[in-house]
Amino acid sequence: PQTRWEHPPPGPETPEALPGPSEEPLRDTYRDRDTFRDRPYVPNPPQGYGAFQEYPPPGPQTPPFPEPQGPEVPPEPQQPPQEEQDPLAGVPSEPLVFACEDSIAIILRPRDFYRKKQELQRGGPQSLQVLTDFEHVLTRFRLQDGSGGVPDLPASLCVSGSGPRTVGSAELLESSPALHPAAQQQLLAAAEAFEALLSDPAHIPEGGEERAFEELTARCQAIVGRDGGLHIASIAPVTREGLSRLGLRSGSKEVLSALSARGVPVYVFSSGYGDVVGQALLQGGLVGSGGLQMQAQLPPNLRIISNFFRAGPDGTVRAFSHPMVHERNKNASTAASVLGMPLPRRPHALLLAAHEDDAAAMTHGLFPEPQDGGTVLSVGLLEVGEDLPQRLPAYLTAFDVVLVGDGSLGFVRNLLEDLLQLPRGPGKDGGLLGPAGGLGLLRKGLFGKLMGNSGAGEEPEGSYAGPGYGGYEAQPQQLHQAPQPHQPQEFGEGKSYMHYGDF
Repeated sequence: PQTRWEHPPPGPETPEALPGPSEEPLRDTYRDRDTFRDRPYVPNPPQGYGAFQEYPPPGPQTPPFPEPQGPEVPPEPQQPPQEEQDPLAGVPSEPLVFACEDSIAIILRPRDFYRKKQELQRGGPQSLQVLTDFEHVLTRFRLQDGSGGVPDLPASLCVSGSGPRTVGSAELLESSPALHPAAQQQLLAAAEAFEALLSDPAHIPEGGEERAFEELTARCQAIVGRDGGLHIASIAPVTREGLSRLGLRSGSKEVLSALSARGVPVYVFSSGYGDVVGQALLQGGLVGSGGLQMQAQLPPNLRIISNFFRAGPDGTVRAFSHPMVHERNKNASTAASVLGMPLPRRPHALLLAAHEDDAAAMTHGLFPEPQDGGTVLSVGLLEVGEDLPQRLPAYLTAFDVVLVGDGSLGFVRNLLEDLLQLPRGPGKDGGLLGPAGGLGLLRKGLFGKLMGNSGAGEEPEGSYAGPGYGGYEAQPQQLHQAPQPHQPQEFGEGKSYMHYGDF
């Protein structure tokens, strides 16, 4: 191409001949050294730009070729949202009434019961603790000395009066020859005065019945410590001689053994004497090996919340442990004070009691913080007596399950087999959830006889009487729960399942 000089050719240099800044550019394009393309030449570039400016101005570069696109895929058809299956769909909302071995089980709110049971089962033994009474839970209401006058009923379902009443740990000791006769007379007078006090509400001291029970317990302890002359070595033989009068309930050993095998903390409450309760558990074979060569101490997961003797250097009982345990303060807060340490924080609890007030009272202090609120599954034992129609509504409201009668703890044993994933014996494949749970058929007219109805040959409306757990036969497969991921472990010598960090 023709070369053009940036300056005029040699000649007379005159200022007028020089090109000014506003003249036309000397060349229209220039060769780009990178792309070897002609670029437009811009004269007099603005400030901040170089002498040559690319066109178009810098910006997001468009790819030289369009991105390859595959064949269009048709959108997948949208599936309608699937509704979550209710695990309690097969559980009836009506009350369940059924026979469990030699007791009658009544569940007023089956859905609440199954919901709590599933929560306890998912939590496992490491999330569970048990609170139980000793009197009338681990022991019977009455001794089996008669069959009663109600026809076609087992002895455990007979009206009160069929046999002598069992005694508690306090009555067993206070009526034994180990105490001085003068002390026995004083204790008897204190008991009669207390009964007269409760019969006349106008004479109940300020603070209500709780204050009255506290004063009675303090008075009895003062009599035993001052005038009883009780030697600490006489506790074991006195308990052995009166063991039959306690009437230990069948099924208690299996329940305590299952809880001990899984290391579940158990708190046994008694307003009597803890030393007698401990000897009764050991000598009765409920814990330990039983017999003459029995275990010298209780299992590490079991704690007795009661009043314990304090003996002097000569072995004579002079005082009692603190704090005092009476009928109205048997709860988790008192247990923590007796043990001297807070109870382990576990979200689930199983409650076994024999009084309608214990359902709410015994769990007081179990969940101290609001965020620690847990699930409590309660089972109440109700004696068959003349006041059954009056007491039954309060029991059904207070407890999740009410066991009517003076039978065994078979229901609680089967329940723990499900909660703790324990291996079952022969004939118990279904447990408490399937039709083969070892629970019998509610006989016609049994509920009517208990309640004193005239129509004893008919079942009450709304009740279920069928084979299996809850007597509900409509959809047994929906009631059966799949086993948990962890498999039941064998219990052998040298294997321990106790969580020692809880104590």
